[in-house]
Amino acid sequence: MISVNRTAVLSCRVIEQNKKGYDQARGRTRVNIGEAFQRWTELKEREGLELDAEVALFLLDRWVTLILRK
Repeated sequence: MISVNRTAVLSCRVIEQNKKGYDQARGRTRVNIGEAFQRWTELKEREGLELDAEVALFLLDRWVTLILRK
């Protein structure tokens, strides 16, 4: 008979619950850019940006600048 450590089992459950919550929160902020993905990654590389959030801010800043010029 295999003895199961109750604390280890509870720890695994807590980890699973935390991961599930993290995944749900992350899913709420995801955006599917579809066909634009290649252009997105090219822009990211060209501008030397590391994070997708940086690309998003770059594009928003650029858009606001163009709109304010009108």
